[in-house]
Formats: sequence, structure tokens, C-alpha cells
Amino acid sequence: MKGTQRRSPLLATLQAGIALHNRGQLEQADGLYRRVLQQNPRHPDALHLRALVAHAQARFQEAAQLAESAIRAAPQVANFRNTAGDAWRRLGKLAQAKAHLKEAIRIDARMVMAHHNLALVLLAEGHPADAQESNRRALDLNPGYIEAMASGVEIAGALGDDALATNLLQRMGTGAPSTAITQATVGYHIACARRLLKGGSPAAADQAASAAIEAAPEFWGGWLVRTDALAEIGRMGEALSCAETAARLAPDNEDACLNLAILLNRQKRHVEAEAQLTDWLSKHPQHPGATFTRAAAQLAQGKYSEGWQGYEARWETPWHQAARAPFPLWSGQPVARLLIYCEQGLGDSVMMMRFLPEVQRRSAATITLCIQPPLQRLAERVLAGTGIRVIVDPGSMPFDAACPLMSLPFVLGINSPAAFLGGTAYLRADPLRVAMFRDRLAQYPGRKLGLVWQGNVAAKMNRLRTIQEADLLPLLSLEGWSAVSMQHGCKTPMIGGLPLIDVSESIQDFDDLAALMEAVDTTVSLDTGPVHLAGSLGIPVHTLLPWIHDWRWGVDGDTTPWYAEMVLYRQTGDGAWASAIAKLARRLQSLGATRTSNHAAP
Repeated sequence: MKGTQRRSPLLATLQAGIALHNRGQLEQADGLYRRVLQQNPRHPDALHLRALVAHAQARFQEAAQLAESAIRAAPQVANFRNTAGDAWRRLGKLAQAKAHLKEAIRIDARMVMAHHNLALVLLAEGHPADAQESNRRALDLNPGYIEAMASGVEIAGALGDDALATNLLQRMGTGAPSTAITQATVGYHIACARRLLKGGSPAAADQAASAAIEAAPEFWGGWLVRTDALAEIGRMGEALSCAETAARLAPDNEDACLNLAILLNRQKRHVEAEAQLTDWLSKHPQHPGATFTRAAAQLAQGKYSEGWQGYEARWETPWHQAARAPFPLWSGQPVARLLIYCEQGLGDSVMMMRFLPEVQRRSAATITLCIQPPLQRLAERVLAGTGIRVIVDPGSMPFDAACPLMSLPFVLGINSPAAFLGGTAYLRADPLRVAMFRDRLAQYPGRKLGLVWQGNVAAKMNRLRTIQEADLLPLLSLEGWSAVSMQHGCKTPMIGGLPLIDVSESIQDFDDLAALMEAVDTTVSLDTGPVHLAGSLGIPVHTLLPWIHDWRWGVDGDTTPWYAEMVLYRQTGDGAWASAIAKLARRLQSLGATRTSNHAAP
């Protein structure tokens, strides 16, 4: 027709797809967008519209990839960047998300959704103050943006700003209850609970989580954060019940699934935890957190072959902070220069040093052991003459392969207790230092009882590795025993007002501690680094295990294949130490008050 322009078939197809998209007919719309891309694979609008369809259907990986393709075709379109940023955020790829959203804002500073989505990224990164500023910009641009108001309430909860939260809730409407207001209220209470948990107030966190549940009992988030609060308080039965509710309400949510499995592990219901995670992994086979958590359940049951393999997934989990050495992973083959390095705690390193001779035999390599500074002198002395070099920082040293200490059982195929070398003392104390400590302790009466009653104060699990002083008093009143403090850095040690023998000025590292352990008659320790040191020396050691402990101590029994001279005393499920310490006190008392020979096996 004269005076009009005929639409191109490609444009007509695209517009027809958009019309279907706007009516919610996503599959039909996607089919038309695909048709456009068959004719023009780099059509930016068709790529982006397909990304929006995938995003609406929660296929975020596909959405992110399609949005990235649209960006490559048209880099200066802010909306493309916003879609990519939100998809990456939902996948947990916060760095990519933030880069795209900041670029979207640079291109179009008035893009409300980009400011709001950036606020969500900043909140997920743990920067609530920055998140609040970004969210405020979104609300300045669109004061009626309900989603930004709801996010603002959650951010206010994270900041502890009750006035801001109340103001935003009022702005969202004072009329009939709405889904948006309910979600904002729940998000606020959950954010408060998380903030209180992080601040070390689990009881208050429990109250905030309970408020979230009261507002929306059908939402799994409140149940999940209450699980964490109750577990921190020590009310494990209630915590497990909340975890089961969260998992039932959100069967495909990874946090709900993992929390339930972790709680089952803590209740020593390892078979159930393994089954729960196996079912999850059948649908999400590449999930490292579930794989690692299942490995803990398997190792606790003695399923070493499967457990060691799954334990390698720790490197892909967000909570494993160690850096992997930038060399090919050693898989047991002969190499010229091999680095074996620490990656976890002091006790873990001591525990795995038993395998160094086997590493040396298989690798035929020049081996360098990178160890924590408190273990350096001990390792240098024990390994002198073996050809194994000991360092604390590899710097830029070249290696042909590397292996973390905690991966040695997997690489070496150590799949049975018989291969743990638990019956062999593989470390030894400096005899001159042992003699010095024995001379110092000779002035005190009776047998000498070495005590370690606290874990590393910086460790997350230290709350479980501390015994109240009143619980320890039975060990200090044993006839024929004198208590020696082995608590590193504890000056003038006292328990319940009773002094312990203090040699702390002579304990600088694990080499000194090993000598002190050899000098006393027996050692009592919580599940912390020194207990592994005593076990590695092959001397009598009594280990006090909290109810919640890791996989290496198994489920029950008073012995362990890892250390031949170790006796385990397990805390009961109620969290009390009384029965375990009473059992230990009876055992020590039965040795008799007059025996003074060192290392008489209890």
C-alpha cells in the first residue's frame, strides 16, 4: 500500500513471539524466538527474549548463557546486562553478577531493576550497608517499587534497623494483608535471625526465626534458620525436627537438604544422612556440598573407599578456604619433585604425616613437606635423614606434582583400618627436652596427668571443644595424681580455683608439647590438635569427645584404629560431660596412687 512500509518476516515473527510472551505462553513464544535465531543466530533481541523465557522458568544457567550471547552481539544494552546479572546471582556467581549489573547502571543510571538486583548481590556478599544504598537508589527512581521495598525490609533486618523496616512495611500498604507484605515480614525476621546468629546470640535468633515461621509457616526459610539457631543452642532434637520440616517444604532446595543431612550426621544417624544425600545427588550429581557431606557420613561408617573419593569435593565447596597448590595433582605415580602440603588444622596434618614413608616409597621423588609453623621443628627433627625437606612456605619453588595431606588416603588407596598404621608410633619427642621436663616435674608428688581442656579459640567448633571448669574438678582431686597444664598460651592455669602445674613458658610449639607429653604419665585432651600429637607418639592418651564430632572417631566404642594407645570417652546425647569424666576418673584412679613409672598403659 502506498505510504506504508511492509514489515520484514523476521520482525513479524519476533513481534508475534513477544505477544505470546506477554500472555504467558512461554513455550510458544520461545519457539518463535528460535525460528528468528535459525535465520539470524546473532539476533540480540531474540537471544535476550529467550534468556527471559529461561529465567522465568528458573533455568538460570541457560538464561545466563543466552544473555551473555546477547551481550556479545550488542554490548551496550543495559537490559541485557541486567538479565545476565540476575541469572548469575541466582546461580551464586556473585562476581559475574556484580560486574554485569554495574555495567548496566553505567550504561543507564536510571535502570531501576539493575540497582535493585545489585542490592541483592551486595546483600548476598555480606555487605548490607552497600546493599541498602543501592536499594535506596532503586526506590528513589521508583518509590512504588514493591520488590525493592521488600528487599529493603530484609536489608534493614540484616542491619538491625527496625525503624527502616517498619517504615518500609508501612509504605507497602496498611490495608488488607498481601503476599508482598508477608514475604517482606518473613524476610525481615529471617535477616534478623541470621544477624543475631552471626553475632553469637542464638536464643534471640531462635525468637526471630520463630516470628518468621508464625508469619508464614508454609515457607521453608524460617524453619531453616531456626534449625541453625536451635543447633547452636544445643537443642538438637528440635533442630532436627525443624530441618525435616524445611526439607519437606522445599525438597529441591540445597540448603534445606544439606542442613537436614548435617543434622542427621550430628545425631549419628549416618545411614539416613547418606540415603538423603544419595537421593539428592541422583538429581544434582555435580553438587560438591552434598558430595562432601555424604563423604563424612560414609567415613564415619567406615566406608573409606567411597568416603575418601567424596571427600575430595571439599575443594569445590564454599566453606573450604584453603588454596590448592598450582601444580598437577599427584596420583601416586613416580615423579621427580613432589610437594606434600597442609590445608586444614594442626591435628589433621599430624594425623596424615603417618603416610609420608609410603608416599616416599611410591613416588621415588624428592619430597618437600609444607607444614604449619607450630609443626616445623617437630617435623624437621623426625624427618631428618629421610631426604624429606620441611618448609612452611613454598614461595615460587617448582614442583612436578603436589598433594594435600588430607588427600593422601584417597591417592594411596588407604581403605581399611589395617592400613592406618595406628599401632605404630610414627613421631617421637626430643629426648633431651623430655628429660628436662621430667626433671622439672619430679618435684611434684605422684603421677603426672597432662590436661588439654580447650580447643583453638579461633576455630568455629570451639564451643563444642570447651569443658566447663566444674566438670573437670573430678580429675583434679584424684589421689596420687598431679595435674599439668598442656594448654598452650594459658598463663597461670587454674580450674575451679585449683592451680595446675604451669610449664607454659617452655612450650613454644608442638615439638615442646611432644616432649612434655612424653614426660607425663598420661594425657587427657579434648578432640583438638594435641590429641593427635599424643596419639602419633604412641603414648597413653584419653580423648574426651563431644557428642557432635567429626567422622574420624566413628559412631561408638572406646578405641580408634587411628591410634593404638588412645581411649575415647564419648559425651552422652544430652550434651553433659559428667558420665564421660566420671568413667575417666575411675580409670585413672584404678592405676593406684603409688605407681610412678612413666607410660604405664592405663
